[in-house]
Amino acid sequence: MGESMLLANKKKGVSIMVGYLLLVVFVIIISVLVYTWLKSYVPAESIGCPEGVSISLDDYYLDCDNKQLNITVKNTGRFNYLGFFIHGSNDADQEIATIDFSAYLDDRFGKMTLYRNAISYLSSGTNRIAPGNTVGAVFDFSSETEQLKYITLVPARLEEKDGRERFAICSDSLIRQNLDCSTGDSGIIIAGDCDAEDVSITCASAECGDVENNCEDDVTCPNTCDVGAGETCINNVCVEDNCVAEDVSITCASAECGSETNNCGEIIACTDTCDSQTEYCENNLCVLYCGDGVVESEQGEECDDGNVENGDGCSSLCFVEIGWLCDDEEPSTCSEDASYGEDEYCVYLGHSNGDCTINFGVCNSAGGIDESTQPLAGDYCPATLCCFP
Repeated sequence: MGESMLLANKKKGVSIMVGYLLLVVFVIIISVLVYTWLKSYVPAESIGCPEGVSISLDDYYLDCDNKQLNITVKNTGRFNYLGFFIHGSNDADQEIATIDFSAYLDDRFGKMTLYRNAISYLSSGTNRIAPGNTVGAVFDFSSETEQLKYITLVPARLEEKDGRERFAICSDSLIRQNLDCSTGDSGIIIAGDCDAEDVSITCASAECGDVENNCEDDVTCPNTCDVGAGETCINNVCVEDNCVAEDVSITCASAECGSETNNCGEIIACTDTCDSQTEYCENNLCVLYCGDGVVESEQGEECDDGNVENGDGCSSLCFVEIGWLCDDEEPSTCSEDASYGEDEYCVYLGHSNGDCTINFGVCNSAGGIDESTQPLAGDYCPATLCCFP
């Protein structure tokens, strides 16, 4: 009898220990899951522009009858830049210009084109507009029903971050210009002829052959090939007879994707190291989709305001944040949704309806997670108010 009771007590003790062990394991698993989920809400470092990036509207001509705008933009800063975003408004009292004028760029005039929705000089994707230089562009907005009152310009650059070039929108350098109808000639005069860079810059990496310069003109580079030794020019490289190709690791040493030319003039496909879910390949570098000011809906982006910060309506993962609305412009402009409240928040947490009830205990979401750990819980789920189960 005594031995049976002792055995039963031992079994009971073992069962309790096993129960505690399982509980600890369960808590650890839940903690890891919650931590992983919450990490997505930690703001990532934004890609900014250096101080000293500055542009000005050097001149403009607004043809109000034909609804055509000709502008001349000057680089008044200390750094080269890639291009600029331009938005307009038909309401002089409107705080934010919402009409994206990149759609109205008339590329029949000059050499301005679009680079990721920015008005760019040529399409190479480099910071080519040097300090002191001017560029001109013409916009045909005849499809607009109302007259243009003002425009805003925001420069953009490619910035190196973590060894990669990232697209950066210089929001701190935004300028606004009120517009009046111009008189006289039509104004279709492209200001800012291209200042061709020195041939030594154009041909810096070419041993021979033709290379396109910053004005998109072909330049014949000095031929450094030793013709007497049997060297020939292939893809701007002097190639010896019976050339032995270098290892691909040397050819692609600085390339994260794309292709490079090896010592024998051969085009070599380099290993693509880009994350196909979040990055694309450009100029042999992996560039993030999110934060470039272009909404890549096929990549799952709901918005893209040109940065990777949370708390401004468009999250670091380019999702519209809780309680915010984002427009369809590029880059996205987001504002708080005044109609969003506790009921909508409950539905967001997975409840079938938006009813709330007084509860002084722990509020659990539809998934069983403490609601106080959810984003913006302090705003929509106070301690004394829980979503109705």
